[in-house]
Amino acid sequence: MGDAAAFDPEQVLRDYAAVLIASGDPDANAWAAALMWAASRIHGGHQSIYAGREFVKRFGINPYPGEPA
Repeated sequence: MGDAAAFDPEQVLRDYAAVLIASGDPDANAWAAALMWAASRIHGGHQSIYAGREFVKRFGINPYPGEPA
């Protein structure tokens, strides 16, 4: 167990995006773009404090309407 790679949520999102693009599904590119956007916002954790604000600006909806955007 000590040899297992550390969990990297950014890489997980990027891996899902890569698989989506290869899937050929008509919505794959939109989902992949959203996952890549999310991955870039959690990089190192320091950018994540702005993720909500940028999400609302980019996608036009606030998933947490009770929180300030």
